[in-house]
Amino acid sequence: MHDITGQKAAQQEMVRLNRELKDRNEELSRTEEMLIELNSDLEAKVLQRATELEGSLQQFKFLADSVPQIIWTADADGNMTYFNQNWYDFTGLSPEESIKWGWQMIIHPDDFPNCMQRWSHAVKTGALYEVEYRLRRETAGTYRWHLGRGVPMRDSDGRITQWFGSCTDIHDQKLAEEELKAKNRTLSLLNEAGLALSAELDLQKIVQRVTDVAPEVTGAEFGAFFYNQTNEKGEILTLYTISGVPREAFSKFPMPRNTAIFSPTFHGEDVVRSDDITGDVRYGKNTPYQGMPEGHLPVKSYLAVPVISREGKVLGGLFFGHSRAGVFTAQAEEIVKGIASQAAVAIDNASLFDTLREKNKELVRINADLDNFMYTASHDLKAPIANLSSLFSLLNRRLKDKIEDRDLPLFDMINHSISQFNRTIRDLTEVVSIQKETEEVSQVSFREVLENVQTDIAQMLAQSEGTIETELNVESVAIEKKKLTKLALQFDHQCHQIPLSGTAIGSAGNVC
Repeated sequence: MHDITGQKAAQQEMVRLNRELKDRNEELSRTEEMLIELNSDLEAKVLQRATELEGSLQQFKFLADSVPQIIWTADADGNMTYFNQNWYDFTGLSPEESIKWGWQMIIHPDDFPNCMQRWSHAVKTGALYEVEYRLRRETAGTYRWHLGRGVPMRDSDGRITQWFGSCTDIHDQKLAEEELKAKNRTLSLLNEAGLALSAELDLQKIVQRVTDVAPEVTGAEFGAFFYNQTNEKGEILTLYTISGVPREAFSKFPMPRNTAIFSPTFHGEDVVRSDDITGDVRYGKNTPYQGMPEGHLPVKSYLAVPVISREGKVLGGLFFGHSRAGVFTAQAEEIVKGIASQAAVAIDNASLFDTLREKNKELVRINADLDNFMYTASHDLKAPIANLSSLFSLLNRRLKDKIEDRDLPLFDMINHSISQFNRTIRDLTEVVSIQKETEEVSQVSFREVLENVQTDIAQMLAQSEGTIETELNVESVAIEKKKLTKLALQFDHQCHQIPLSGTAIGSAGNVC
């Protein structure tokens, strides 16, 4: 009989191992089922998350494509990663051309350096990005102003993960600002010109100032002011001033004639404004040039405005030109018409000033001649009158007892006439003396002078039973005080009434 104890133990161990293996297999099966379930859950969550992200991305793209601006994103290094549809519609670039740094090609060359400097600074420092630049539009091949802005997005540690930005079209706003600046500049120039012209009385300076300022506000390449001036001999000369080009550019050509194009200006009939004067029906109809002389400055855009005085006299004409067509606008025409009006007033004032200056010189000469006459007359008459007075006194003494009563009035009349002669000579001498005296002109009180004069002639007034009547509307007058006092004393002592009146002129006065 065999001993099977060992065999029994081995069988039991096998059973135990099989049971344990079975348990482990069952546990592995359960683990596998759990893993499959977990994987299914994870796949579902990943799919849900991906769906959500795709939805968010679609929402972002939908939102980005819905706004009127260009929207873009860039990575932390500044490489462009996304543009919305507005970008592609505006630039005509493909996504491959736009991503990373391809967008640089549509920025205006003049704006590119500043744009890149600011973008590089923003990427390096994390500062907000903002810059104005012009982008080229694919459909028209033209540039439009945009405002570019970008902000960084950071993670929880503060590191930049990407950039979000936009480009907003500000072209119309930019043009409006530039137009407003141009208008303000124009108004400033017109105001300066108006003030300068109103204060200027030199004709040459006036016409040169007008010629200089007008091209600046109209955009003309050059301008000329042809005007008439009468010389000392009464001859009418046509002169001119030039701006924008050397005077030699015009000096070799003859003066403009009253041709069909120039006639409306020189006759003060109308303003002539042409986008291309060479295409005007009136152009090229006159000999010998049949247009512009050889070597003349090239002119396409043309603007001519007559300068007319207050009395309707044509003083001259303002002429402006540009080698490019279509430069002068209706606004430029109105501006030049305003300048022409200011010029006409200034020229009238200068002409009036010249006339007054000549009249004043003539009055000074007449006054000097009159002074000389009065001086000569007063001195030349002194001796004859003195002799006549002595002879009459001698005759009166000799005939004192022989004069009949009927002849006494005759002797009185002769004596009175001699006294009048003496007073006249004395007055003439006094007037000449007053004219030659000089004293600083100051504001002199009428009433103060009147009181002093009344004191000086009080006895004379009492003897002649005279009065002084005054009607003074001003307190003072700009005059030499000594002259005013002496003039007030020049009256006939037999006059019984002395009328004095004063009329205000500005802040001073005038005695009349």
